[in-house]
Amino acid sequence: MAKALKGIPENVTTLNLSWNHLNKLSTDGLVIALTGLPKSITMLDLRCNDLCELGADGLTTTLTRLPKNIAMLDLRCNDLYELGADGLGKILKNIPNNVTELDLSNNGLFILNAIDLAKALAQIPGHVKTVRLGDNGLFINRTYKQIDAFLENLGEQRHRFILSGHGESQLARALGPVAQLTQGNYPIDNSALPVLQRDVAAHILSFLETNQKPKNPIDFFRSQLKTTIERIECIQSNKRTQTEPDVSKIPSLK
Repeated sequence: MAKALKGIPENVTTLNLSWNHLNKLSTDGLVIALTGLPKSITMLDLRCNDLCELGADGLTTTLTRLPKNIAMLDLRCNDLYELGADGLGKILKNIPNNVTELDLSNNGLFILNAIDLAKALAQIPGHVKTVRLGDNGLFINRTYKQIDAFLENLGEQRHRFILSGHGESQLARALGPVAQLTQGNYPIDNSALPVLQRDVAAHILSFLETNQKPKNPIDFFRSQLKTTIERIECIQSNKRTQTEPDVSKIPSLK
């Protein structure tokens, strides 16, 4: 295999090695094969190779020995959940410095404890700017509090994680942020940005997938938006009440 890979033309930039039973090679054999890749290869697809069978140590060794030119690494469908949160964390924190995009989709990660998983994912080095986590079922049968706790434990660079296909509809993901925009709450402080009108927001939301099939999409989404806005306002009001001092309990200075 090493000889075959060395014969790849120097103008090839993407290499697809998916479904090749690479797990059957020893760690040393796989390292030898991959280190001989042409320097032109920047995207390496290792999908569906049961790489979990290499174990945490074997897979860590393999990935740390990848050629320095590899910028995009695809590890989809390798049952990485079998390594446990600790094993996964060991692998992820050793992702090579040259890798800027990592795909961990379809790895059954919902099986792991959500908080332990989030902490493992947070160990991915900062040079990895995009981490795809699609279709891992992370939000199935999870409460909003559990989802929030998971997202919080992803760390300060949580924005780099692309979350989709986790049991929530497109509407569920978009409703909160869109409701915030109708209140003028933008992620950046810019007073020149206009407040998103509710009717416009409802129309935008009507294009998203939802688990329900409303007969009147615009009215349905307008109602959903109204309920969400009221909930946000209630939460904000409760927070203000909690932070305001009870003047009746302040001792008199007389």
